[in-house]
Amino acid sequence: ARRVQAGTFHALCGQQLRNAGFRQKVMNDGDAKKLLANVMRRKHSSLDLEDVLRYIGAQKALIDSVLPFEGFGGNEAEYRMLLKEYNAEMVRRGHFDFADMIREAVLGMRSGRIAPLPVQHLLVDEFQDTDDAQLRWVLAHADVGIRVCCVGDDDQSIYSWRGALGYRGLMAFRDAVDATHVSLETTYRCANDIVAAASRLISQNVDRVPKTLRTEHPGRGDIHVHAVGSREDEAQRIVEAIRASAPDGGVLPPKSWAVLARTNAQIDDVQKVFQSSGIACERLGGPDMWESLIGRTLLGLGVAIATNRFDPIARLLTDLTDDEDISDRLREKLGEDASLDDFVRMGLLAGEPPVVTSLRRKCRSWRVALIEDEDDESLLIDNFGVWLSETLPAAKLKPKSKD
Repeated sequence: ARRVQAGTFHALCGQQLRNAGFRQKVMNDGDAKKLLANVMRRKHSSLDLEDVLRYIGAQKALIDSVLPFEGFGGNEAEYRMLLKEYNAEMVRRGHFDFADMIREAVLGMRSGRIAPLPVQHLLVDEFQDTDDAQLRWVLAHADVGIRVCCVGDDDQSIYSWRGALGYRGLMAFRDAVDATHVSLETTYRCANDIVAAASRLISQNVDRVPKTLRTEHPGRGDIHVHAVGSREDEAQRIVEAIRASAPDGGVLPPKSWAVLARTNAQIDDVQKVFQSSGIACERLGGPDMWESLIGRTLLGLGVAIATNRFDPIARLLTDLTDDEDISDRLREKLGEDASLDDFVRMGLLAGEPPVVTSLRRKCRSWRVALIEDEDDESLLIDNFGVWLSETLPAAKLKPKSKD
């Protein structure tokens, strides 16, 4: 087992970069998003933040080609300008993002600055999900004589929206290294009727490897198709089906049902109907309400007021203001271990944004309310919401559905 190493593309590229002497700090997705938001504020850009993030990710995933400007709203020159400013800001801070890790590893192996992994064999799973940069990373190892085996299913390629190559990537690898193609056409997971229906549907795809799917599963499987008039009607039909499947007077055990959807927006609709219908559910993957600005702010305020800590407030201030250095300036004045009471008692900071001044006054009254009436937490949360709606622009508070 000590001769086997496993890791994601990013983990393995990070290892290569560290071995080559790279010392830049890698930003997580949240920090990268905040940095880009600050750049867009400075440049007075009205583009959608998610669109720009998608553009930057797709552009950085390409090594030997240029991203066609399709599917992005706005002016291409503005996207290019924001990408340039975003990269410059990362360099200024001594950081890079996850996309840069793979890009730097590929370019470094080509120039000889970075050594390939010290292995004889390289096995890549879920290869249909690789993007252009990841494909080039794999090929860079094949070019130095490492034996590469890629496992993937072009019929399961669902990440084209973030640059995954799917069928094209599988064929590009096969043609580049003259790979032997072995097709595994027998499944042991799904019943026959499920496999047959899936095969008829997926066979309509033009770009796919021809295959005849078979199953060794002993069951039959049932498929039912229901026509509905709207997403809300669809979610309501799911609720009715779940309730109908429960034993008379009984309760279904947890995880008895699963709802799959193509986009997060569709799952949002189902989750709302579940909650209003009293059906408990667990959401896996995709954004959660606590990841939104409203959710993060409510949670941060609650923790700060309950624990008398300033740190949860400090983490929020960059999001709540247009001052990207406000948190650092306050920490410098108050100290790293400052309490919320320290923040409340401090004087005005030079150039302090009005949101911070308003928040300081509110924190004082919220702390008093919590101490004097410990059973009034729900009213306190309502007060958080009122302050948010009165203080922040509507555009900041409006939630955005992600596909």
